[in-house]
Amino acid sequence: MLLLLGACNASKHPEQPSAPPDVAAPTVHDSAGIRIVEHALDARDRAPRFTLDTLPITVVDERTTDLELGKLWRPLLLSDNRMAFFSDGSVFVIGADGKVAERIGQRGAGPGEFQGGRMIRGAGDTLLLNDIENARASVIVPGVGVVRTVSITAQFGKVAFSPLGLAGKDTLLVGSNEGIGFRDPKSSSNLVPWFVGRIVMPTATPTPFDSLPGFALTKYLNGMVSQRYGTAGALAGWGGRILLVDIRNGSMRLRAGSGALMQRIRMPSTRRATDPESVNLDVERYITWLRTRTNVGVIKWDTARVFNNLRGTAPADSLPTFDRVLIGADGLAWFKDGGYEYADSTWGWTALRQDGTIAGRLTGTGRDRIEAFGTNAVLMRVEDEEGYTVLRVFRLRLPTP
Repeated sequence: MLLLLGACNASKHPEQPSAPPDVAAPTVHDSAGIRIVEHALDARDRAPRFTLDTLPITVVDERTTDLELGKLWRPLLLSDNRMAFFSDGSVFVIGADGKVAERIGQRGAGPGEFQGGRMIRGAGDTLLLNDIENARASVIVPGVGVVRTVSITAQFGKVAFSPLGLAGKDTLLVGSNEGIGFRDPKSSSNLVPWFVGRIVMPTATPTPFDSLPGFALTKYLNGMVSQRYGTAGALAGWGGRILLVDIRNGSMRLRAGSGALMQRIRMPSTRRATDPESVNLDVERYITWLRTRTNVGVIKWDTARVFNNLRGTAPADSLPTFDRVLIGADGLAWFKDGGYEYADSTWGWTALRQDGTIAGRLTGTGRDRIEAFGTNAVLMRVEDEEGYTVLRVFRLRLPTP
C-alpha cells in the first residue's frame, strides 16, 4: 500500500493567515545555516481556533451519483475548493453544485489512460496520479488533461517509491512508505525505514537523500503486521519541498527539492499512554464499521483471520504525537493529533505555515471526518446508517485576533 501525501507550490498559494498577537511565538535560531524552530509544550493548546460553518457549500451524495464515493482514496480540494478525486480509471473534478465538471482519462494502458491509482497535490492545482498497475506517474492539470508521464519502475535499491510532489517542472519528489520498504531479514530492528529523494525527468532513476524510521513490525498469525499506534512517520511534499515528520516526538525536517536541509521544526506534546480498555473499544468499533460498509461488503471482511489480526496485534505503549499530515490548497500543513480513531470522542488538527509558525487549531467532537483542506475550506466524508457516503465541503473561518 502506498501513502501519498499532497504537495503545493508555495508561490501559487493564497496569502496564509498571520498569527494573532496573543499566540506565543516559537523560539527560532540558526544552526550552520539551518533554521531551527522550537515550539513550547503547550503551543497547540494556546493556538487560536479555526471554526467551521454549519452548512456545507458543496455536497455530493452517493445515493444520487454513479460514483463509488466510499472507495475514494483521499479526495482533494483545489484552490477554488472544487473537489478532485480518482475513481474507476478517471480523474473527476466536482463543481460547487456537486456535479461532475470534468472527467479526465479512462481505464486502460494507453496515453492518457489509467488503471488503478492514488492522486496527490502537485504544484498549485496540478495533480499527480500514481498509476501503480501501469507503473507510471502522470502530471494532470484540470482544464487541460495529462501533460506529462514518468516511469515509476525504478527503486532505491530494494525499496520502491511513490510520488510526493513536484519541485519545478522537471523534478519529481518521491518517497517510500507504508509497506513499500523492505526490511533486511538479518537486521535486529523491527522498523521498516522510509526514504525520500527526487527524480529529474526524463530520467527514471531516483536519487535518495534522507530517511525516516517507518512502522514497527510485530509477528502475529499469518506473518508480519504493523504495530497498532506504532512509530510510523509521515512524508509529504510541501511547496516544492519534502517534509519528514517523526510522529513519535513531534519533530520534523524540511528539505529543498535539491535535498538540502532547510529547516528543523519541533512541536512536542505529552504522549498519552495506551490502555487495554480503550484499545479494545477502538478495535471493536473499527470491526463494526467494516462489517456495515456497503461499499466494502461483509463477505470480504467478515473473516476470522482479518478480525483476529485486528484484535491480536500488539499496541504501542503510547499514542503518537501526530496521526498524519495533510497539505492544504492554501499551503498550510495540517497535523492531526495522535489518538484512537474510533474510541476517542474528540479530535484536533494543528495548521503550520512553512516558516514553522502555528496558524491555528481546528477541533471537534465525535469521529474525525476530515479528508482534505482547501482554501479556507474543509472536505469531510460521512457515511449514513446504511453505509452510503456523502462528501461535504464546509467553509473554514480563520482565527481572529
